Amino acid sequence: MRIIIFFLLFVYSLLANEYVQREECISDSGIPPMDCFSSEYEYYDHELNRLYTIQIEHLQEPNKTRLKEAQRAWINFRDKDCAYSAGPQSEGGSLWYIEYSGCMIARTKNRIRELDFYVKCRENGCPE
Repeated sequence: MRIIIFFLLFVYSLLANEYVQREECISDSGIPPMDCFSSEYEYYDHELNRLYTIQIEHLQEPNKTRLKEAQRAWINFRDKDCAYSAGPQSEGGSLWYIEYSGCMIARTKNRIRELDFYVKCRENGCPE
């Protein structure tokens, strides 16, 4: 159990580098209140949607449809992968939400990097 807690705190500390934490989300115990994970996820979800919108508006068919299908598939994968990673909520105890939220944040940040690459890449074989 200590290994899981250490891992979650490590992941959270890595994620926290880009997200400006509210003062009440910085805790002496190292484990922020649960609502801090929600606000952090909302921040990254907003950034994901912003980049997706920029890219989708740039694309022409059939690549526009391909990106829409890929994004839907990615959302489905992310949700199911994090549900698998965190396990059943009923068995996860008080740390389940931290593990699930940490996974959702990490996966979303990875997708942000991918979409950001597409937005910044407008030549040399990038999807148009």
